[in-house]
Amino acid sequence: MITLLLSLTKEIVEIPTEAGYEANNFVVVSDNGVQEIAQILAVDERPARGESDRVIKIERAAAKVDIDKAASQHKIARNLIPRAQEIVKEAGLDMYIWDANTSLDGKRSSFLFLAKEYIDFRDLVPKLATEFGQRIHLQQVGPRDRAKLCQSLGICGRQLCCTNFLKKFPQISMDIVRAQHLGYRSPDKISGQCGRLLCCLQYELEAYQELNHDFPCLNEEVKFAGGTKTGRVLSNDVLSGVVKVLFQENNQRILVNVPLTEISGKYKTIAERFPEQVLPKEK
Repeated sequence: MITLLLSLTKEIVEIPTEAGYEANNFVVVSDNGVQEIAQILAVDERPARGESDRVIKIERAAAKVDIDKAASQHKIARNLIPRAQEIVKEAGLDMYIWDANTSLDGKRSSFLFLAKEYIDFRDLVPKLATEFGQRIHLQQVGPRDRAKLCQSLGICGRQLCCTNFLKKFPQISMDIVRAQHLGYRSPDKISGQCGRLLCCLQYELEAYQELNHDFPCLNEEVKFAGGTKTGRVLSNDVLSGVVKVLFQENNQRILVNVPLTEISGKYKTIAERFPEQVLPKEK
């Protein structure tokens, strides 16, 4: 199978393998008779998944003239957005068109739009088709899809993971944030360009879950200094193996960093308090 990313609709599709093409090549494809540029994401030996009414075929490798024409068509399509947005407003639909593209042969235009909820745009398509004299494709995208398509950089300075290699958006919750002791961070430090929690928070989750097993929970009373002192846990640094403990001595509140190996007493570990957030230990 050849996996393609279509430039017009931003879809990822699979077609039967054709000889002479490799991953990352740009090709001109025919999608039910409409020409557009596509990028080959992968080539493998998987068999075809059955027949489809949609006929997508690689016509040739994309030449410089094809790439230039695609860029020109993109500019033309973006000039259609203001009028398309006027038609949307006339139709009384709460949606914002943020990008558009036109096929190489000029037969089809695609509009990508944002909306707070699901939009039924079936009546809008014929109005746009009549206005522009083309076949129209409308596609609603979410904030994560938009960030992926914009191909911008993350706070790490590298290309966004969703643009670079992630094929599916992972489910990131506050449980994952708490498991890594990042709840104190400001939202902009743990959020991506899309405004949602960072996808990369999943990468080190398993390691944190394993390290969390023996650490005491926050606000637990623990003993340290050979069992001679008692304090309350304020935070855990699982990577350094250190517990931050607040205790009182001579009417003074003192905050100290105590190695986990020096913590004693019967306290509840994170694994005991939150077993669903921590992987079981291997026996």
